[in-house]
Amino acid sequence: QQSIIEAFVVDSGYDPESEQAVKQGVLLPALADGDPLKRWAAGYLLGLRGDLHAVPALDEILSTTCQDGPAVSRDQCVRWQLRAVQALGVLNDVLCGPPLIKALASPERTVHHAAGLALNELGRKAEPALLLALHHPNPHIRWHAARSLGQIGDLRALGALTEGLSDDNQEVRWATARILANLDAPAIPAILQVLSSQPITEPLRQSAYHALNGMACLR
Repeated sequence: QQSIIEAFVVDSGYDPESEQAVKQGVLLPALADGDPLKRWAAGYLLGLRGDLHAVPALDEILSTTCQDGPAVSRDQCVRWQLRAVQALGVLNDVLCGPPLIKALASPERTVHHAAGLALNELGRKAEPALLLALHHPNPHIRWHAARSLGQIGDLRALGALTEGLSDDNQEVRWATARILANLDAPAIPAILQVLSSQPITEPLRQSAYHALNGMACLR
C-alpha cells in the first residue's frame, strides 16, 4: 500500500510535467467515482500531492459518521479520517480550516487530536474557520477555537474572542479569560466594550475580572 501511495505522490523527476498529467488524469476523474473508497483514495493522494481539488473529498471523509456498514467498516472509516487530516495538513491552505473543524468535533479521540495539531500548524490560515467555530454548538469546539485563536495572537480577532466571556459554558468562559489575560493590555478595550454593551451577569463579571486580574500590565 505504501508503495502505491509513493507511486502516485512521488514524481521521478525525469519528465515531471508528463508524470503529473498522467497521475492527475487518473486521480481527478476518480473524485466523482460512485465507490466512496475510490473517491477517498483519490482525495487523499491528491492532497498529498498538494492539489486543492482534493478538499471536497477530504471534507466528505470527515463528514462521515464512522460506524460499521456494507461499504466501509468503522475502523476503516477512522483510518481514512486520519489520512484526510494528514492530507489537509500537507495542503496547508485556508480551505483546510472548515474540514479540520469537523474533524475536531469527531468522537474518535485519535481523529480529534490529529485535527487539533493540524489546525495549530495552519496558524493564521485557520483563523476564518476558528472564528466561525466560536459559535459552534459543541462547547468543546468553542473552547478549542478560543484557545487556538489565542495562540495565533491576531488582535483583529479580539472582538469575536471576547464574546466567549459570556458563553454559557464555564470552561469556555475561563479559557477565554486566560487567553485575554495572556494578550495583556491590547485586550482591555475589547473587554470594556463587552462590559459596556451587554448585561453584567455574574458569569460575565467573574470571567472579565479573571481576564483583567491576570494581566501583567495591571499588577
